[in-house]
Amino acid sequence: IVGYTLGDFRYKNTVLHNVLASVDVDYKGYKCSVGSGWSLDERKKYAEDPESLVGKTLKVKYFEETTNDKGEKSMRFPTKVFLYGKDGRFD
Repeated sequence: IVGYTLGDFRYKNTVLHNVLASVDVDYKGYKCSVGSGWSLDERKKYAEDPESLVGKTLKVKYFEETTNDKGEKSMRFPTKVFLYGKDGRFD
């Protein structure tokens, strides 16, 4: 994980403000955002200390790899599967 975005999140007819919206990951040398797969508790927890995510490893599943007109690679429909700590163990 190389970065993160905090923002609004819609949940059961309410909007939660300033929670984890997505994280940025390095995918084959390109920055890609992963916003799906995070639980509500994780979104709240990491909003309190988002810097703690930077440097951790995220296992992501996605539908397919895409390439834009500039040749930049990305993941289509990326979803968080597992978050690993900086020591490589499940976080």
